Amino acid sequence: MKSRRVITLQSVRGQALALVPLAVGLLFGALVLPRSVPPEEIPSPTIDARLLTRVEAEDDARAARVATSELSSRVRAVGSGFRAFNEAEATQADEATISRARDAMIQSLRVLSDAEVGALLDLRAYELRTFLAEVRRFEQTGNVSDELVQVGGTFISRMQKVGWCTGHRLAMSDDARRAAFKTTWNHTLSVDSSPRFALTLDEYRALYAFYFTHPHISDAERARIEATFERSPDAVGRERALEAAEKATGGWLLGKITELAKIDPTYPAPLARAAAFFMRRDYQASAGIYQGWLDDHPGGLWTLRVQNHLRAAILAEGATK
Repeated sequence: MKSRRVITLQSVRGQALALVPLAVGLLFGALVLPRSVPPEEIPSPTIDARLLTRVEAEDDARAARVATSELSSRVRAVGSGFRAFNEAEATQADEATISRARDAMIQSLRVLSDAEVGALLDLRAYELRTFLAEVRRFEQTGNVSDELVQVGGTFISRMQKVGWCTGHRLAMSDDARRAAFKTTWNHTLSVDSSPRFALTLDEYRALYAFYFTHPHISDAERARIEATFERSPDAVGRERALEAAEKATGGWLLGKITELAKIDPTYPAPLARAAAFFMRRDYQASAGIYQGWLDDHPGGLWTLRVQNHLRAAILAEGATK
């Protein structure tokens, strides 16, 4: 008489447990094998929030010092010149008026002593505090105050033009606003090449993190895209306009990536460029950069993500042939 196998709860459990390593292995393999994952965003720079808080405190202390002590008349003249120039630009004064305002502002800088040049940092901090308060007031009321025009110039109209202001709500974080104001202030006064007025690395990172999540295209590119669609307002025209917009956006991002790479040597600029090329539909260039990264970095935190993006770029390139 043949013996019958008795199936017990214990044996069922034993069989199930025996399958666990296999299931785990299959799951792990699925997780580590490359998949086709298109890059949907530009890598964001790493920001040290503690350092940004420290810079903010320093600026607040400088602004408070201006509020309680008198700046020299020559430093105040620089501030007045800055405001006059901003107002002339924002109100679309004639070119001669804008040019005179610019010349007067620059001339007021040239007569400053070294100590007074140092005091400009206090002036910038004071104007920054005013700018931030007036921008918040704009977001609450929708009104652009005269004070905001004087310290911010065309800031609000620029934000609206590029799509960074919806209604009267700005997309920029407070950290990005601070960095944007300082950058513009430095450029307007032609001191952006002076180390004394340079932003900290984390301020730049905050600003470029915003750029990478809110790319835009130039007015000229936008006009060309609109003209493309108007010539053929059908499915073909829409596809051509979309492709043109993607290429223009990717080009804008490539410029910003290059700027940040010069400032921040730790930023993974090749991976950012590869993502931007993918957005431009230049899949061959994207795949080449991803492959080069893997050749130079065979292991690390980025490896699987890069492998996934590389596979997506290769498949996309193949689909276009």
